[in-house]
Amino acid sequence: MKSCVLVKVSKQTLSFWYQIEGGDYATLSLKEGNVIPLCFYVNGNEFNVGSFAKERCLVNDPNAYTDYFENAKNPSKYFSLVGDSKPYKLLLYFGIENYLSHFIKTVLYKNESIEAYRESFCLRFWFDDDLENQERLLVVSLFKEAGYENVSSISIDGHLKKQLSGTSTKDNGRVYLTAITNDLYVQLFSAQHELLG
Repeated sequence: MKSCVLVKVSKQTLSFWYQIEGGDYATLSLKEGNVIPLCFYVNGNEFNVGSFAKERCLVNDPNAYTDYFENAKNPSKYFSLVGDSKPYKLLLYFGIENYLSHFIKTVLYKNESIEAYRESFCLRFWFDDDLENQERLLVVSLFKEAGYENVSSISIDGHLKKQLSGTSTKDNGRVYLTAITNDLYVQLFSAQHELLG
């Protein structure tokens, strides 16, 4: 059975979907839905990503981590998982891999661990407009370094161009607006379907 997991990453949230045999994408959720805050909580062998971790961040819990992309740039930042010190950048890897393990157990109904699937696991990343190219490369490289060989990023630009081109026969361009926290991102598509900015 062919399957794929799509993870949308922004500086504030993670979102998860899956696809089986080329069908429609369905939401992939653990306890709190498929869109979760990009916050982590690590205490001993307890690892959480999402709303609980965000709550712990808001009360300044020393075991809670936020501002992932800003802190991942600092190679001297670490966290401790089961007494083992790990680089800060691996928080995202462990958080996403929890969802991938959940997918294997609850959607594919397999009892094997994620290690048995890494090499062939179809994993796609959709990066939101608030992420810079180096941040996108970091995410993909985390998974490639861990042995995921079928991992890449996707762009919705082609899909948007196709959708927008069918809305009018005029030679006018189209504007696509995205709001993330307090920032507005603007993309202009010309009538010739080229991304201008």
